[in-house]
Amino acid sequence: MYNNLFNKTHLNQETIDVLIPILNEFDDCIWIKNINGEYLAVNNALCNLLGEDKNTLLHSNGLDIFDYSSFKFVIKDDLNVINKKKKSIMNEYLYIKGREVILQTHKIPIINSDNSCYSFLAIGQVINTEELYYNNFIIDNNYKTLCNLITESEEKREQVSYEEVHEYLMDIYETLDINGTSLWIYDDSKKMLIKQMSLGITENISGNYTFSISDFYKDELINISMKINSPTPLKNCENFYCNNGFCQSYKYFLKDNYIIVIPIVYNNSRLLGVLNLYYNESFDTESNAKYIVRTSKRLALLLKNIYLSTQLTYQLQKKIKLENELSRFLNIAVDLYAIIDTKGYIKKISSNIPFILGWDFNDLKKIPIQTLIKSTNNSINFKDILHTYNKKFYGGICEVKCKNNAFKLIEWYYYHQQETQEIFITGKDVTSFSKLEEKVASLEEKVECEKFKTDFLANISHEFKTPLNIILASIQLELNGYNSVNDNNSIYYNRLNMIKQNSYRLLRLVDNLIDVTQVDSNNIKLYKENVNAISYFEDVVDSVSQYIKIMSKNIIFDTNEEEVFLDCDPEKIQKVILNLISNSIKYTEVNGNIWITLTTNWDEDR
Repeated sequence: MYNNLFNKTHLNQETIDVLIPILNEFDDCIWIKNINGEYLAVNNALCNLLGEDKNTLLHSNGLDIFDYSSFKFVIKDDLNVINKKKKSIMNEYLYIKGREVILQTHKIPIINSDNSCYSFLAIGQVINTEELYYNNFIIDNNYKTLCNLITESEEKREQVSYEEVHEYLMDIYETLDINGTSLWIYDDSKKMLIKQMSLGITENISGNYTFSISDFYKDELINISMKINSPTPLKNCENFYCNNGFCQSYKYFLKDNYIIVIPIVYNNSRLLGVLNLYYNESFDTESNAKYIVRTSKRLALLLKNIYLSTQLTYQLQKKIKLENELSRFLNIAVDLYAIIDTKGYIKKISSNIPFILGWDFNDLKKIPIQTLIKSTNNSINFKDILHTYNKKFYGGICEVKCKNNAFKLIEWYYYHQQETQEIFITGKDVTSFSKLEEKVASLEEKVECEKFKTDFLANISHEFKTPLNIILASIQLELNGYNSVNDNNSIYYNRLNMIKQNSYRLLRLVDNLIDVTQVDSNNIKLYKENVNAISYFEDVVDSVSQYIKIMSKNIIFDTNEEEVFLDCDPEKIQKVILNLISNSIKYTEVNGNIWITLTTNWDEDR
């Protein structure tokens, strides 16, 4: 039932009533909240995660537990689930009592009988980022999952960080009572300053303005970062503002102001941005210098964290992308791969192993690989692997046990890395190839038997034909010796004719056998000639009509054509017709008719 919850798009109250008494049986965090954000039910796993007892959590909204930014983020998503009656799956980044917790949450709306929704059930699974980045196994969609995780985390951190930056900027603006301030972020790849935020009179200059700076000017900013520069009258910058389309802003807001440019530098070497302060003549620069320097350092620390977080995100994305590219290459190049330790326990598997063998990672990590492998004459023993290092070796073909107790043939290679004592294995499923080889061998054996049978029939047919021809010749000579048939010799004459007829019958059977063997061996030859099919068929029918009459049956040849010429082998055609007539005689009743009809279709050349 619990696993089915992940597939649900909504729940009803009956399901909730069944679940509430057994919430503590589950390891994942589970809670139910209403439209006001209050906890209606929680399990022990959630209480342990938040470090609160159940009575404290129930009917509270969590504001005292989470930091305000996390609280706003969670409440917004909670309301979306209830108002839209739509399931939500997302990563929640919570700051709980000074520590960051990442929960992958499934929030499922609870729909009432009147189709209203005032609450939802949530399942939260704690995500260990280190485990995700350096997990013992990879599945194909990890790249997408991790990228989403990193991107969301980065956006969250950046949002929180820039909120703090804005607070510092507001603190400067209000504490110093100046006319305006603006913060510019330095983009090292584009060699330019990009306006990030502004307060006071600088808010009247709209747009995301950028300002390119040379390496020389950048170095100058770094060198003066520890000093407060002398204020510069903005009257001296009139040409700059007017040339860049800010004449009206300059005229109405900036003209009578002074500006101090404060470089934001980290570790005295990396330019992170520039802070500009705008004020009038009454502002005392010297008395406020310490405050400005201290605040600029705090800004430098915040901007440095944002910069490092961005770089970390990029490197992690790059690393994960590379890992998954390699994983995909491996999946294309081989059917399966795995990493095992020297005791034979699985540390990592490819995503397609469950499809090939049926085992998933949780099954395999508890089973030494030796218990699943049955060595063959073409494979090496697992113990032999332990004595070969730092080189690719061919492991041969072994039988690997599947979860359904069947065995598959795997051709594999291995690499034993001595430094880490890890064994890298790649394999290819050759079960189908082995079965194919067996089928090919079986077919070859059948072909050989068929060839032997054909050769035997061909040989024996020829062996029969020679004595039959001798018998027929001898009988014919005997028959030729009878000048007349009378009562004294009729018995012998009739017996000789019977022998002759049956000898011809045997000869025809032998000829048919020879034809069959020629067909089987693709050696049959056709001796074609142009034949008038009408007259030819009539001759064949006439030759058997007397015999059919004796059998008390009738044969009728019918056609609408006078002449039809065929390019054919007359002897083979005669055999076909006689064979058809012979079969017809067997299945035609006494006094029945055997019809032979010849029709044509000249449109189709038939």
